[in-house]
Amino acid sequence: MAFVEQTKFFWLETLLIAIHQFTIKGGQGMNTGLQDAANLVWKLSSVLNYKSPSTILETYTQERLPVAEHVISFSSNLTKLSGSASKQVKIARILLPTLLKFSIPQKLARHAVMGLSFRYESALVTTTSTRPVEFLVLPGERVRDGAVWVARTGEESSLFRVLRGMSFHCVVWFISDRCGANEMLAGVKILLEKFAGVDGVTLVIVAPKNSPLDLIDRLDAMFESPYHVFLDRDTKGLAELRGAHEIYGVKKHSALMLIRPDLIVGSVLKYQGKATVDELVDFLKSYIFGFR
Repeated sequence: MAFVEQTKFFWLETLLIAIHQFTIKGGQGMNTGLQDAANLVWKLSSVLNYKSPSTILETYTQERLPVAEHVISFSSNLTKLSGSASKQVKIARILLPTLLKFSIPQKLARHAVMGLSFRYESALVTTTSTRPVEFLVLPGERVRDGAVWVARTGEESSLFRVLRGMSFHCVVWFISDRCGANEMLAGVKILLEKFAGVDGVTLVIVAPKNSPLDLIDRLDAMFESPYHVFLDRDTKGLAELRGAHEIYGVKKHSALMLIRPDLIVGSVLKYQGKATVDELVDFLKSYIFGFR
């Protein structure tokens, strides 16, 4: 009930501020609202369907309020920029179109407008991790897309396609090309023992692109449906989308990642066998009570 009252006043305040400060440019209010809904819906579902404690609803404000405040501030500054007559602003307006022709400034501007550059901090994101420096994503950041092959069908795909419309947590094991066949098979067996049949959690395996096909077939045979085992897809610079291992920085070490239903990375761990899987399970047990 406290959460409901807190959220009610938060939204009343946000609405009143937005009426005066949100510019219509960039659809910032719409993007923020959609992300708010994605953040809250899966938590409500977890409480109602997966025996999660109602306290996880409190993380909605922890995670989304800083984003709303940033977007309101950014929107206000953008409006001032468009209407200011100062010399510095006029120079900025002249230079901005040229800068936005380049991919990196485009991406930074797009993420700023949409509020996508934030890293969440709450009880639903691990604060410590054994990840090595090589991994390019941190807990609390948004999922990045990467090119993959569907092992069973051979069709081209991507991580976003795999995760599209996801209403559950996804445990993704990015397997390093230094991982041997026996270690791969043993790792998938451990993951299945821990997560198979657990409501609200699914498994995805992303093997390195040079994996022997007979080994991939053996891994794939451990799952009933075809969309669990994938091969990293090397685009060789021919497409804007790069391979999944490159995007996430998976080289020497395998990575075990937890992706939340709102496509936020909940945890990133350097895979070291059963102990790593147990660590991830313990984290999930803190707010999903359906684990055995």
